[in-house]
Amino acid sequence: MLPSYDKNCRETRLIPVGAESNKEVQVLSAFMATLPVIEGWLSAAFGSALPVRVGKQTKIKCCREVKFDDPAFKDCRPDGLIVVSTGRTEWSALVEAKIKHGKLEQPQLEKYAQAAKKYGIDSLITISNEMASRPDHHPISLPKTLTNKVSLLHFSWASILTNAEILQEQTAVEDPEQSFILQELIKYLSHESSGIYRFEQMSSSWGEIVKQAVGLLPFAKSSEEVAQIVSDWIQESKDLSIRLSSLVNETVEVRHSRAAKADINVLRKEITDGLANNSVLETELDVPNSAGAINVCANLKTRQISVSMSLAAPKDKKSTSARVNWLLRMLKDDEAGQLIIGATWPSRIENTHSTVAHLRADPNAIQCTNTKLAPVNFVVTLMVDNIKAFNGRKTFITLLEESVETFYTLAGQNIKAWQPAPPKAKPEKFSSDEADYQEGE
Repeated sequence: MLPSYDKNCRETRLIPVGAESNKEVQVLSAFMATLPVIEGWLSAAFGSALPVRVGKQTKIKCCREVKFDDPAFKDCRPDGLIVVSTGRTEWSALVEAKIKHGKLEQPQLEKYAQAAKKYGIDSLITISNEMASRPDHHPISLPKTLTNKVSLLHFSWASILTNAEILQEQTAVEDPEQSFILQELIKYLSHESSGIYRFEQMSSSWGEIVKQAVGLLPFAKSSEEVAQIVSDWIQESKDLSIRLSSLVNETVEVRHSRAAKADINVLRKEITDGLANNSVLETELDVPNSAGAINVCANLKTRQISVSMSLAAPKDKKSTSARVNWLLRMLKDDEAGQLIIGATWPSRIENTHSTVAHLRADPNAIQCTNTKLAPVNFVVTLMVDNIKAFNGRKTFITLLEESVETFYTLAGQNIKAWQPAPPKAKPEKFSSDEADYQEGE
């Protein structure tokens, strides 16, 4: 049985007041107070992670500072509770929030999950400035005996703020009063006093890890330093997707392998292997309706960042020059010639590369040794070489984010995947009798 709203919860307030020490509850209160009144906001805020469909008849109730009657949970006071009633079903979630550099704590969350299980609450949602690659890839691990009954989800404040901005920019909220409330929430969460941050810097071991890679020294996969860099990269990958979402006004997701989607430990292993074996940190971003995923790679050995997209060459164009010109026509924004084009070929022929500037002058500059062949695929790449910025904990993040935005502006938004033309209709053919018949008409 869920805790009573009147007895065990305090109502959420759009304009909360209270002590500075309780600021995180105030921020959460302002956010949750908007969920019942802005149509579509609950689904937009949390994306597709919530296992409940919200319709016009759905009722949403939110409260803060939940208390439980059971003496076993007398010291257990989650920051909030959300209850969604669709008429036939009811879904509920406890909410725990942190702001600034506040960290989620395993013992506290375990206690909240136990309370949720006891009271039949479906989920435990945490919100903080820490980022997770997916809502179900929680930064804190809890016993499966709890998570089998209570789903554990994590969201960053930055993702919630970005989702609010997208909803507002898409003018999806038609009611003027609801739109005003959403605008005020965006202003509040955007203000520095709210304590909401994005991922801003790599951990203190970044400089030493880069030195090891440059010096061709091996990494100990099990070291605390490597584990921290892997955690940083997971957060930065998510932050890149959030920033790109804000740029394109659509939800951009981090792409994962099927195994990594199902298990965050697989994701950590994939990143660790890439760092230890090849000295690279790599991620892929999925932009809606784009020609392909955007690959982001930081090479610690060369201290270079590459941002790229792969796409198939047009099969209806037979020569190399025709296929290259097809691509160049979509890269008109690259006036300074910052992009590099790579081409893959049939059989075992090595890939070839050339700059956009060079190809504009000579589309065949990328031709392989066999002049009878044409490229099968193209890879469009922005290569960024700034050793000084790469070495810095903060400047590396800035360089990475600027590189992704630059690539998307120059190439990502302009490239369209090739599609074969629809089949042509056969010309009408008449038998001699049909022709004679038509002439007689």
